[in-house]
Amino acid sequence: MPQPIPGFAHPYFPARDPERRWLFKLELTVPPAIFNAPTGGANSIAEVISFNAQSVTLPSVTIDPIIIPHMNQDVKVAGRPSLGEMTVVYLNAYNLRAVSVLEAWHRAIYQPSSEQMGFATSYKTNGTLLVLYPNLDVFKAYQIQGCWPSSIGDKEYDWSASENVTRTVTFQVDKILDPEDQDGSTGAAPALIG
Repeated sequence: MPQPIPGFAHPYFPARDPERRWLFKLELTVPPAIFNAPTGGANSIAEVISFNAQSVTLPSVTIDPIIIPHMNQDVKVAGRPSLGEMTVVYLNAYNLRAVSVLEAWHRAIYQPSSEQMGFATSYKTNGTLLVLYPNLDVFKAYQIQGCWPSSIGDKEYDWSASENVTRTVTFQVDKILDPEDQDGSTGAAPALIG
């Protein structure tokens, strides 16, 4: 039987349970300010964290209407788009490095002890979300821009049950580029499918 790719099999049984996989892989470039690392120039240090997720909910794009009076009726045209939240459910004990980085990243945005807020340039970043087929081929690869963790789920540790301990992190994002949105051009009618 072929062995699963390391990191994609079931976290507790990586070589024994190849059918149970986390099929979402999130890779984020952590801003250097999270680690108090030097920024700018050749000394700039950026770390990429990568963790597998049990489930991912991509943000929906809502296009608000603009109402224009025309003759004796109102006409609606497309207005300003707004992007929702991205939620990621991950296994708490599987990648402790990613867990600690997410918590440090969240503290860099808001530090409760000093009640200080961080600057957007020091905590917003970009990343990639890979959605995989069960055979581990890539189904879609989304580019994520302007990402930061706005909420890390309840820090509830309960080992009285046999279920995996998971946490949910909510990310705010500026833009998610779908692989089908190839050229990013606007103003022209898209080609019809079919």
